[in-house]
Parts: sequence; C-alpha cells; structure tokens
Amino acid sequence: MGWRASSGASSSCGGVRARPRPPGKPWYAVRWCVNATEQELQRSHMNPTTRLGEATGHETKPRPSGARTTKSYVRSGVTIHFGRAERLYAEWPVPVCIVSDGPYEVDGFPGDTCTAESLTGWYEPHIKAWSERSRPDTTLWFWSTEVGWATVHPVLLKYGWGYRCCNIWDKGLGHIAGNSNSKTLKQFPVVTEVCAHYVKKPEFPVNGKKLSMQEWLHHEWKRTGLPFSLANQACMVCNAATRKYLTADHLWYYPPFQMFERLAIYANSHGDPSGILREIFNRI
Repeated sequence: MGWRASSGASSSCGGVRARPRPPGKPWYAVRWCVNATEQELQRSHMNPTTRLGEATGHETKPRPSGARTTKSYVRSGVTIHFGRAERLYAEWPVPVCIVSDGPYEVDGFPGDTCTAESLTGWYEPHIKAWSERSRPDTTLWFWSTEVGWATVHPVLLKYGWGYRCCNIWDKGLGHIAGNSNSKTLKQFPVVTEVCAHYVKKPEFPVNGKKLSMQEWLHHEWKRTGLPFSLANQACMVCNAATRKYLTADHLWYYPPFQMFERLAIYANSHGDPSGILREIFNRI
C-alpha cells in the first residue's frame, strides 16, 4: 500500500486511493490536487460521490453515521478526495510506499512557497503524520529541487526516516527549448529534479530508550548471557553472524529471515528466553 502526493499547497489538498493490485502487495496512492476543479473532474467522466469511503470498484462503502464526509470521485477503483490531506491520513490504510511531490519553493502554483526556508514549516506536519502512520519498512520517495530536498532533509531525519540515496532526473535540453535566451541568461537553465529515497527506521523501546534494529539485536543477544561467538554456531556460518548481524560498527546489516529465525531459536533454547526476542519472533 502506498500514498502518492504531488503538486500540493497548504491550503488545498486532495487524495487518490487505488484498489489493491493482485497478486502482489496491495498499494494505495495519494495525490494532492490544487488546480483541478469539480467541473474539470466532471469533464473527465469521473463518477461523483458525496461520502468518503473505501473504494470498491465504482462504489464507495458508506461510513458510520455521524462520520465526517467530504467530496470524492471514484473511477476504475481510484478515489479522488477534495480536502486537506492531513485530515485524511488517519483514514487511509497504513502505507508501504509514500511518494511525495509537493511544494518546490519555485512559486509554481497558487500556494507554493517562494523560498526554500519556508518548506520546513510546510512539510513538518505532513512528515510527522507519515511517521505516525508508517510501518517500519515503509519506503518514502521525496521529490523536490536540490535545495528544497536539502532543506527538508533534517526534518525527515528528525522523524525517523533513514536516508538511502538521492536520484537525479535529467529532463534534457528539451525542457528549456524556447524558454531560454542565451544573451540574457544569468545562470545555467535548471533541467533537473531530485527524488530522495528514505526508509522508515524501526525502533524498539527498551528500558525507556528507543533502540535501532542494530542496537536491539546486539542488546538482545547480550541479554541472553551467551557469548557472541555462539551466534555463528546458531546461524551455521563461520563468522557472518558476529561480523554482520551482531556487529556494532558500520558493517552491520539486518539478518535474512532464516538467520533471524535461527538466532531466535538458539537464543531462546540456550539463553534467557524472556524478553523481546521471543515476543517478536512469536509474532512472525
């Protein structure tokens, strides 16, 4: 499931939700709409509804009596909502993927910001909501200009999003064809956008502190009272468990499910079986 957000302004946001796509993971999309009017949607032959509900084909499932309503349109399993996105987040399914393509600080539409400095205040309520609604494995694709992304990046880190990489979209010379005068240019024409990739960091509460996945695995194995070298025996490897899965340095990465299963079974059979390790494993 995923949310998609694009061309949004703080004063007017809408949403699009798509029907689950079999046979893979279900996904949902959210799109922030600013300039689309009711008449434009009607010209697009979209079926109007007056209640917000779960999209099922071309119909919506009515919400309980007294629930807040908003204008929405359904077509081919996709629902477009007129309303502020931050008021709808709690009603949408938990996303596996979020694609954000909001303000760029280029004054590109009514309500867009003009300076990058103002983006942090605009995005923070949305990022906070994404973080509260996301799963530990939710992926975020954040579209912006290079300065806009760099400005918002600290806010994303603040709310627990782990940075993976930044992808550059080169639109090519055709993007500026007819719009640039080489005799009056004061800078190189802008022909790129960036799409930064983030993943929601899993956090584990332990003794009043929040531990990362790496810290939690290291803490849990240490709690069992077993030597770290036995983790290799548990995983039936030479040294991969201590070198990769339980290391405290930058070479760490999460063990594959089979290895995590072996670690959990061995730890609970030979060490202290109480605690988070057994509880987490029993829910898998």
